[in-house]
Amino acid sequence: YNLSWLLMFWALCHLAMSSPWLVAAVTAQVLMGSLLVYTLKFTTDLCLFYSLGDTGVLLTMQVWCKTFHNAGACFASILGPLLYSEVSPVAPFLVAGSISLTTFVIFSVFFACRVG
Repeated sequence: YNLSWLLMFWALCHLAMSSPWLVAAVTAQVLMGSLLVYTLKFTTDLCLFYSLGDTGVLLTMQVWCKTFHNAGACFASILGPLLYSEVSPVAPFLVAGSISLTTFVIFSVFFACRVG
């Protein structure tokens, strides 16, 4: 459940970035770097666990993880500035926080059904 907690904190950091309180926004920005590193580590550990020692499965899972991560980064780099300039300066953070919260709920429910 480490990834579930990290997803929840990631979403909270995005929402804190939209805060008018500067201390909350700066703290969220600082925490996001550590959260990203731990999320990548726990994702790798989860892929290693579910690959059951098969290197081919592990590499396939890693390729899919990196592909989705990079696709999300490309999508965010296009949508973020557009939302910032056309809607509101806090809109990209609210959208990213909403997507992160949705991902948190979906991942946690499916993981709880799988593991218990």
